[in-house]
Amino acid sequence: MFIGGPVTKCLEIEKYSDTSQKQAVFFRNPYEAIPSTVVKARVDWDTGFDDLSELKNNIESCAREYLTAIKEAKKNVSNLYIGKSEDMMTDPIGTIKDIALFFDFKIKENHGLTNDQVYEYVKHQMSNTEKTRVDRHGETVVETLMSKHDGHMPREKIAQRVLMDNLIQELDSDIVQECYNEYISIKSTNAKEGQRWAY
Repeated sequence: MFIGGPVTKCLEIEKYSDTSQKQAVFFRNPYEAIPSTVVKARVDWDTGFDDLSELKNNIESCAREYLTAIKEAKKNVSNLYIGKSEDMMTDPIGTIKDIALFFDFKIKENHGLTNDQVYEYVKHQMSNTEKTRVDRHGETVVETLMSKHDGHMPREKIAQRVLMDNLIQELDSDIVQECYNEYISIKSTNAKEGQRWAY
């Protein structure tokens, strides 16, 4: 929304090393991201939540993939903006300015908005922006970026998500813990070399 030009979303980790273009990647706390991913996949495929052994395998499989992505991103910091989704939530203006500087974008300085206003504006835009997807039955589904199926900002958790949140905490998995440790050691890219923007 703030770039105002064409962008391409890519979820292929191997693309992080592509030095022909600058990229940005945001990571979310694994204790939030992994349960969310598992629930979305199981709802997409209409798979139940009764088999705890299978759910634990899903969690650990996701953790391995997520750990690989974080490590690969850290190896490619020269052409990859790395951030935490929490930064975007708590300081969207500062984060957007850092991203703009990293990509050599010009943005309007005198916008007069607060972080809370930017957050609400983005949430409103996402609630009113439609996307199209094809479900597992091949049916075309039109929904917003804030749908219950695939919301992109915090929203009320469904029962299956609460179950997965509890399960990942109880699991005491080494791979999940390693993923979390790698995540908390992420140093978000600061294009001004340690100086936050004044606003």
